[in-house]
Amino acid sequence: MTMARFMGDTATVAAMECRTSFRTPVWLFMSLFQPLLWLLLFGRLFEPMVRVPGFGARSYVEFLLPGVMGMTAMFAAGWSGLGLVYDMQRGTLERLLVTPAARASLMMGRIAWWAAVAVVQCLLVLGVAHLMGVRVVTGAPGILGITGILGMFGVALGAFSHALAATTGEQTAVVSTLQFCSVPAMFLSSTLMPLNLAPGWVRQVAAANPLHWAVEGVRILLLDGWQWAVVGRDVGLLALFAGLMVAWAVSSLRRLSA
Repeated sequence: MTMARFMGDTATVAAMECRTSFRTPVWLFMSLFQPLLWLLLFGRLFEPMVRVPGFGARSYVEFLLPGVMGMTAMFAAGWSGLGLVYDMQRGTLERLLVTPAARASLMMGRIAWWAAVAVVQCLLVLGVAHLMGVRVVTGAPGILGITGILGMFGVALGAFSHALAATTGEQTAVVSTLQFCSVPAMFLSSTLMPLNLAPGWVRQVAAANPLHWAVEGVRILLLDGWQWAVVGRDVGLLALFAGLMVAWAVSSLRRLSA
């Protein structure tokens, strides 16, 4: 299969997923409302934390923003595998598998769409934060970098969710796994507080936490500037994680059609 054919099939599947998701616009609205609530409520509620020695931020809103964007991407893309379970149960996936489209296209179209949804939601959150006075110190290039990091994280979480769905075929398995992983991932990272204020074992766990990689990279571009060594490390780890998850997702779909 040529690259043009692969990209065309992927775009077709993404468009199908787009139409399906807009049939339930309430879900899209609520998935955006929740991170805005986190930003507006927690950002003001925990504002006194910035006076803790070593916190290192001018306001809690600007510190929390990368964490909210990371959680937005995690939940938007992380739950996307449920759609694959529904398609498996309704027989829609079975009909798609008999088409000439490559298995990788069938999976990548879905993953790409939900990663795009995650990025758009994160940029809307960033826009609200801008109205609250938060500024991106790296300017427009930094916003592009933030978009790339969150897009890569969205691809990784979307692929993980779809791989889990294709492997188990059960809605309860996907939901329970994501619920089990998401809360510890949030607290064992720099999402809510600086790691220099956390216990040593939390810092060690955070070093292997993909959510922390995304949040740290976004926070540096948002607040600190072009720290290439740290951002490059986080991007490299996210790229590796995304590649592994996509490979798992595609291979899981191929096993279904074998």
